[in-house]
Amino acid sequence: MTEAKVALRASTTAFVGREQELAELSRGLEEAEAGNGRLFLISGEPGIGKSRLADELGVAARHRGARVLWGRCWEGAGAPAYWPWVQVFRSYLRTTTPAQAQEDVGSGASDIAQMLPEIHETFPDLVPPPSSDPDAARFALFESAAALLGRASRRSPLVVIVEDLQSADTPSLLLLRFVVGQLSESRILIVATYRDEEALPGSPLATTLTDLIRAPGTRLVALSGLSDAMVARFIASAAGVVPQPSLVTALRQETNGNPLFLGETVRLLAAEGRLDEVADPASLRIAVPAHVRDVIVRRVRHLSKPCARALTVGTVLGPELGLEVLRRLVDLEAEVLLDRLGEAVRAGLLAPVQGTLGRYRFTHDLVRQSLYEELTPVERVRLHRRAGETLEDLYGHAADAPLEQLAYHFHEASAAGEATSARKAADYARRAGDQAAAALAYEEAVRLYRLALEAVELHSPAEKGTRGDLLLAMGDGQTRAGDLDGASVTLLEVATDARRTGSPRQLAEAALRYGGRFIWARAGADAHIVPMLQDALMLLGGADAELRVRLLGRLSCALRSSKDRELNDTLSQQSVDAARQLGDPETLAYALEARGAATWWPENPEERLALARELVDLGRKTRDAERAVAGHMMSHFALTELCRMAEAKEEVGALRPYVESLRQPAQRWLIVALSASAALMDGSFESAERLIPEGQAVTRATLSGDEVSGARFQLFLLRREQGRLSEIEDHVQASVAEFPWYRFHRMAHVLLLHELGRTHEARRMFDELSREDFGLFHRDNYWTLGIALASEACVNLDDKPAAEILYRELLPFAGHHAIGHPEGSVGVVDRYLGLLASLLDRIEDAEMHFRDAIRINDEMGARPWAAHARHDYARMLSDRGSSGDADAAREVAMQAMQTAQNLGMPVLERSLDRILGDATQIETPASRTARGTFRREGEYWSVTFEDERCRLRDSKGLHYVSRLLAAPGSEILALDLARVPGPASGDGSAGGRVARDGSTMRLVAADTGHELIDAEARDAYRERLRELQQEVDEAESWNDPERAARTREERDALVAELARAVGLGGRIRRSGSDTERARVSVTRAIRSALSRIGEHCPALARHLEATVRTGTFCSYTPDPSAAATWES
Repeated sequence: MTEAKVALRASTTAFVGREQELAELSRGLEEAEAGNGRLFLISGEPGIGKSRLADELGVAARHRGARVLWGRCWEGAGAPAYWPWVQVFRSYLRTTTPAQAQEDVGSGASDIAQMLPEIHETFPDLVPPPSSDPDAARFALFESAAALLGRASRRSPLVVIVEDLQSADTPSLLLLRFVVGQLSESRILIVATYRDEEALPGSPLATTLTDLIRAPGTRLVALSGLSDAMVARFIASAAGVVPQPSLVTALRQETNGNPLFLGETVRLLAAEGRLDEVADPASLRIAVPAHVRDVIVRRVRHLSKPCARALTVGTVLGPELGLEVLRRLVDLEAEVLLDRLGEAVRAGLLAPVQGTLGRYRFTHDLVRQSLYEELTPVERVRLHRRAGETLEDLYGHAADAPLEQLAYHFHEASAAGEATSARKAADYARRAGDQAAAALAYEEAVRLYRLALEAVELHSPAEKGTRGDLLLAMGDGQTRAGDLDGASVTLLEVATDARRTGSPRQLAEAALRYGGRFIWARAGADAHIVPMLQDALMLLGGADAELRVRLLGRLSCALRSSKDRELNDTLSQQSVDAARQLGDPETLAYALEARGAATWWPENPEERLALARELVDLGRKTRDAERAVAGHMMSHFALTELCRMAEAKEEVGALRPYVESLRQPAQRWLIVALSASAALMDGSFESAERLIPEGQAVTRATLSGDEVSGARFQLFLLRREQGRLSEIEDHVQASVAEFPWYRFHRMAHVLLLHELGRTHEARRMFDELSREDFGLFHRDNYWTLGIALASEACVNLDDKPAAEILYRELLPFAGHHAIGHPEGSVGVVDRYLGLLASLLDRIEDAEMHFRDAIRINDEMGARPWAAHARHDYARMLSDRGSSGDADAAREVAMQAMQTAQNLGMPVLERSLDRILGDATQIETPASRTARGTFRREGEYWSVTFEDERCRLRDSKGLHYVSRLLAAPGSEILALDLARVPGPASGDGSAGGRVARDGSTMRLVAADTGHELIDAEARDAYRERLRELQQEVDEAESWNDPERAARTREERDALVAELARAVGLGGRIRRSGSDTERARVSVTRAIRSALSRIGEHCPALARHLEATVRTGTFCSYTPDPSAAATWES
C-alpha cells in the first residue's frame, strides 16, 4: 500500500486500545452533566495518545450536547501569556451570541479583557478595573474567568480540553488551579494532558499537579504502550491489511507500543514498500530507526523537496504557521505554498487550525522539534532574523503586534552577536513584559524582562539606566508573582548599582518596592530595608517631594520593631506634613496610612481614630476604595482597643462593600480573620474552627507571615479553651522561631508549657522574657496582648517581683482591650490587673479590677473572657474566706460555670468544679479530710473515694496513678514512672538494664536512650571548673587580661557541655528518645485511667483531674484545704 493511502486511512483510523480510558472519561462527563464538575489529568510519554483520547472525548461530548472548548499550550517561546486560556475563551466567543456572552461574562468583562482584548468587541464601553493591587487584580481575573465558565455551563455542559501542560506558562497553570477549585457544583469537565517525564520536582508544573491531584473530583489517567492485540488492530485500521503476528511483535517491540512511533513507522514501511514483508521476527529486517525523530526525518525525505523545505523552514515559527509569514520566508507564491502544505497535511504532518484561515499546526510537537534540529545554527539565526523582520513589516507599530514572537525571533537571531538584533530583542522583550504585567501574567513578565536584560548585557552593558529600569520592572513582577526572595535579590542589585552610579530615583524605587507592597510592613529580621530607605533619602535630598514623602512614611513603618518610638513619630509626622504641603490626595493618603501604622501604640487609640477618619474621608472624595478600606480598618482597630465594640462592628460593615468591589485576597483574608477573632471572643468556637482555616484558604497562593502568625495564634486560643494544647505545640514553637519580633508567641509558649505540666521549662522561658522589666516587649500594637499573657504566666508561676512590674505597667491601660489584630482578644486589661493584684495581696484592688473586668467583658460580648474573669474573682473570694465570701464565690462561679458549659470550655469547667468545692468549705474549716483507697488486688484495683466504690481491671495508667498518690506534692520524672511495674512486668525495668562501670551504677534504657553523662564524669567536670575559676581569679589579680580571657573561654565551653547533660535542679538529662517517648506514653496512660475512673467514680475523677499533672514531670498536688489520704 502506498504512503499516501496509508496517510489517508490514518486520518480515519479506528480508535484503538483506549476504550477503557474513554469509558472512564465518559463517566466523568455524565457526572459533570449532573452538576459535579470533574478534572481528568491524562499523562504519558510523547506520542502515547493523549491528544487522540481527548479528541475522541470531544467528539462524544458534542454528540451528547456539550460544548467543547480547546486550548493548546505553545511549545517553545513566543506565545502570549495565558495562551491556552485565550484559545479557550476565543472558542467560547465564536460559539456564543453577544447576548449570551453579556449574560455569562456579567460584571467580569473588564477583568477578562486584560487577558482577552477582543472581548471589547462584545463590550465596547469597558473601563479598566478599579484596583491596582496585583493580588486583587489577578484574583478578580481568575474569579471572573471561572464565573464565566460556570455560568456558561448552566446553558449546556462544558468540556474544556487543555493540551500539553508541560509547555504552559505559569499564569496559565495558576488559572487552571483556580478554575479547578471552583468545579464542585458546576457542569464542567476539564481534561488536561501532559508529559509526566517533564514534571520535574520543583517545577511550576509539578507544583501545580500536586495541588490539582489533591483537589476533590480529580482523576488520573496514565497511558502506556499498546499491547500486541492492539498493535494488530492499529495496523489493520491504518494500512488496510491483516498483519502477520511476526510483524506485529516486531513493531510492538521496536516502538514499545507508542501509537505515534507506531503510526510513523507504518507510514515509513509503506513508503519504502516493506509493509507486507513476512519473516521470522529474529531475521525480520525492518530497519526501524531507534527513535521516533529519526522516523519523522526519514518520512519527510519522501515528500517533495519544496514541501520538505517549507516544513523545515516553518519550524522556526513555532507550533503554528501563518501562511503569509511562511510565504515570505520560503519565497513561494501563495498558491504554490498552499499546494505544498496540502501535501504535508495529507502526510499527516500538518493540520489546519480550526476556526482560522491561513493557519496550520504541526500534528505533534515531535514533528516540529525533529525538523528544527535538522537546521544548522547559521540557518536558524538567519531564519529567525528574517521571521522577525517579516513580522515587523506586517505589523509595524500596530497595537496588536505579536511582541513576544518578535522578542523571541530577534533574541534567537542575536546568538551570532549581531547588535541590531540584540537591541530589537531588548526593546520587544521589555514591551512584551509590560504587556504581560498589564495582563496580570507576572511570571511571564519576569521571564520577558530577564530576556531583555540578557540582550542589554549583550549589546550595551554600559547603559546602566536601562538596566536599572529593567531590574526594577523585574523585581516588581517577582513581587507581584509572590516570589519575594527573588524580588529581594533583584532589588538589592538595583540598589547596589544606584549607590555606585548616584541614581537617587532608582535607589528610592528599589527601597519602596523591597520587602513587599505593604506600607505597614516591619523590617523584622531583614537587615537591608532600613539602610536602603535611609540612603535613598540622603541621596534624594530635597528633590522629588512626592518620593520623599513615601520614603519617610515607609521608613517609619519599617522601624516599627525599633524601641526608638520618637524617631518613628518624627519620620511619620514629617511625611504627613510634607504631603499636606504637596496637596496631592493620593500622596497624603499614603502618608496618613503610614502614620497610623508607625504610631500604632497602646496609649494613642484616640489619635489614630482621628487619622483613620481623615483617611476614610479622603478615600471617599478621591473614590479610592483601597484608602477607604485602610481607613475603616484603622478605625476598627482603634475602636476595639477602646472597647467600643458596637462602633467597631459598624466599621467592618462599612468596609465590606469596598472589599467586595476590590476583591483583594489580603483584605478578604482580613475580613475572614477578623470574623474568626470575633467568633473566638464571642465563644462561638465551632464557627472559629471553620473560619481559621478558611482565612488561610483565601490567600493560599500568596500566604504571608502575618496571615500565618494570626491563624496560629487564633488556633492557640481555641485549643486552649478546648484543653487540646498538646496538639499544637509544634505550631507554637514554629511561630516563636519564625516571628521573633512578635513576643506574644513566646509568652503563649510559656502558658502552653505550664498547662502541659512542664513548669521548669515555662519558668526558664518566662525569666528570659522578663529581662529589663519586660523591655523585650516593644510598646507597639501587640504590647497590650503580650503583657496580658505575661501577667497570666506570672501568676501561674507565682512570681511576685515580676507581678509588681507588670501591675505598674498595665495599670494606665485599665479599661482597654487586650487584643491583637487579627490574632484575637484575651479580654479586657482589668482581668489581668485583678490577677496581679491578687498575687500581690492587694485584695481590695483585685476585687475592683475583677468587677470592672466582668462588667466590661459582658458589655463587649466577650463571653469566654467574662467567664474567666468570674472564675478568677470566685477563686479570690474563696481564697480570702471572709464572711459572706462563700456564698459570693459560689454565685459568681455558678455564673461562670453556666457560660463554660454553654460554650464548651472543659478546662474552665474543671477549675470551676474545684472552686465550687472549696466554696462549700470556706465556713466549715473543721470539715473532715477525704479518705480513699487505691489498692491492687490481683488483676483488679479496688478504688474508693468518699461514698464511691469501684473495681477496675489492671492497666499501666492505674499503676502510674497509684505511684503519684503515694507521693503527694512530689514531681516524678515520667521516665521513672514508665519503669513502675505494670500488668505485664514484675521487675519494673521497662525494658532497661542495670549497667556497672567501675564504681558507677546507672539504669540504661534498652533502646537509644541513655544518660548523657555519668556521676564520675560530672565530678571531673566540676573539679575542672573550680580549677579554671581559680585561674581566672589569679589572672585578673595579676592583671593578665589575655590569660583571663583564654581561661574564661575554656570555662564557658565546659559549662555549656555540663549544662547540656544536667538539667534544672541538677537532674541528669537523658537522650530525648527515652524521655519524650515516656512523656507521651505515661500521659496517654494516665489520661486513659482517669477516663475509666470517671465512668464509675465521677467525684474521684474530678478530684484527680484537678490535682494530677502530666508531662515530662508528673505529680499529684492536692489543695491543702481539700486534702485526701490514701490507703494502698
